Amino acid sequence: MKKSLLLIALLCPLWLFAQSESDYRTIKGVVMDSVTNETLIGATVMIDPDAAEAKNLGPKGTITDFDGKFELKVPKAVKYVVVSFVGYKNAKLDVTKTTEFKVMLQPDQEQLTEVVEAEVYETLAAAFSPLVRKSSFCSKRTSYHP
Repeated sequence: MKKSLLLIALLCPLWLFAQSESDYRTIKGVVMDSVTNETLIGATVMIDPDAAEAKNLGPKGTITDFDGKFELKVPKAVKYVVVSFVGYKNAKLDVTKTTEFKVMLQPDQEQLTEVVEAEVYETLAAAFSPLVRKSSFCSKRTSYHP
């Protein structure tokens, strides 16, 4: 009797783990620039935050590696993931039909019209004046004015 209870106690967690693993799928792919065909390092791949199923999951995602590749385990209820990268338009992928992707991100043609220069270094130098020499900490100032 004790052996059968022990066997049941050991197998129940395995059964629950196997059941929950079947509720997920792994998507893989590579993210590239559509103009240069170069891979994009550090692009974000995450569950679509606007989707109803994402509300219960919270933010879940990954970034691409040095080869522009990603791998993400998502619940089967998830229908879309969003791929984004600074300076590019977002791409929305339907993950219900396939699990392998080649994502070609389009450059975003919008340009900055204004740059705001913040004077953080002088504030930090004043706060840490006994530790930092103001002349060496703030001597170089660069700004960009288009």
